[in-house]
Amino acid sequence: MLELGLREAVSTVFVFEKMQVCIWSNYDLNMPMFIGNPESMEMIGAVVTTEGLYLRDSHGESRWTVSK
Repeated sequence: MLELGLREAVSTVFVFEKMQVCIWSNYDLNMPMFIGNPESMEMIGAVVTTEGLYLRDSHGESRWTVSK
């Protein structure tokens, strides 16, 4: 589903209930995300940095920091 969403073939919403995270596949390789639990940011940060992705705030600025 992720691959089809990134290719703009289907619109997909990923819901991670325990982490309180919702990610929408969108156009132009953008994937808006809602994070209801700030503690989930640690795991999201690990995925983002491992996969070489960029996490930007709602204004388009890169403000990613991972606390250790």
